[in-house]
Amino acid sequence: LTHFFDRRVIDGITNGVGIVSFFVGEGIKYVGGGRISSYLFVYLSYVSTFLLIYYLYFLNR
Repeated sequence: LTHFFDRRVIDGITNGVGIVSFFVGEGIKYVGGGRISSYLFVYLSYVSTFLLIYYLYFLNR
């Protein structure tokens, strides 16, 4: 029973996440021209905005 759960459920979830992330990455790669620097800039902008909002709202009470 545990072998079935491990093989079908746990491995299925892990493989599914890997396959989805691969196809999403392949799709996004062509949308923005495939430039890592632009993705990194957008990602860091979102993270820094989130951290600033978190700091101002939660830690400055």
